Amino acid sequence: MTFPIRELQPINRNSFGSAPALPEVEESGLSGVAQALTELRDQDPAFNKVVSIKRIDRGVVVATADDLAQKMYVLMSGKVNMVCTNHEGRRLVITTLQPGAIFGEGALDGAGDPSIFVEASEKATLWVIPAGEARRAAMQYP
Repeated sequence: MTFPIRELQPINRNSFGSAPALPEVEESGLSGVAQALTELRDQDPAFNKVVSIKRIDRGVVVATADDLAQKMYVLMSGKVNMVCTNHEGRRLVITTLQPGAIFGEGALDGAGDPSIFVEASEKATLWVIPAGEARRAAMQYP
């Protein structure tokens, strides 16, 4: 059994080049790293330019295994499932992630599991950070 993968579309930035407003997220709902990334986005114009915001509907694949190795994701609202498939195509939900969760750490170290993908279990908003920028931010702001 295969599952369709729909391409995520970035939200256009306004004419001034600034990022769109963030969804309402309670500060207490974000992890320490997610809070630090939120502050970094406000303070570092170069970082702000590379962060894209995705709004995903329930059931849409958020990230394939390749995406998880090439991008880092910060879940700002909603819930997503990390799913593993076996050689028969059976699915197992490994975990359900909540707002503030960060996934796609393969973008930092190049590691990845080819059988894992992430799917929205409800409407969700995520930040997507390219691997190079995620590594740069990790080195510059330890």
